[in-house]
Amino acid sequence: MRFLLGVALVLIGSSLAGATGTEIHPVVPFTPVFAADQKDISFNSLYQELGQFSMLEAWHSILGALEIKTIESKNLQIELNRQAELNRQGAGKGADYELAEYQYKASLLKINELKIQSEGARLQAEVTRLGILQEGDQSRDLRKDVAQLMKKQLDNKLLAQQAQVESQSLTALYLYERLKTARLLNAKKILSDEEMKTRQLNYLASRFQILTLNRQIQVTKMSIAAMERTLKRLFSTP
Repeated sequence: MRFLLGVALVLIGSSLAGATGTEIHPVVPFTPVFAADQKDISFNSLYQELGQFSMLEAWHSILGALEIKTIESKNLQIELNRQAELNRQGAGKGADYELAEYQYKASLLKINELKIQSEGARLQAEVTRLGILQEGDQSRDLRKDVAQLMKKQLDNKLLAQQAQVESQSLTALYLYERLKTARLLNAKKILSDEEMKTRQLNYLASRFQILTLNRQIQVTKMSIAAMERTLKRLFSTP
């Protein structure tokens, strides 16, 4: 009975992946390690083991969100094509097309962000995996391995921040176009002062968020430089 249930779940998963065009992922991206299998069991090794599986759960959660966003993006592309066709027929509204275009482009950028986030969760799980091994036998020296993984984490973090800037820049551009339209409509007394001020504040908030992200990027680059120095020292030591 369990065998048949397992086969059914595999078939369902395969059919869903086929329908959405998404990739079938393994339960775990690497072989987990367990505190109980190590030479010593410490509080830290138990904590690291918990972290290892928590990050693997997060990895699957992000992959699930990625699959859902991929489906949503396909629906948004259909809507964009529909709005474009309405415009060609002279029956569409410019604002509806602009919104559909923004939402579709934003979905593509979000897909890229989720891919980067999934890799970040996987890397964090691997770091905690090494932590279990290190805590389980203090005679091991895994500093080089951990430092290399941490460097990959920082590179991934930089990619994630840059992807967020790209997404926020798209939003800022869309909000700016809405603000320009609001100013024209407000001048003609079609749009209220309150609505124009709301659009202006939304645009300013998006610009401030980009500024904040760029400052975070600067700090991350400093952290990468520091880790590169650490790696150079570790690998220069016999």
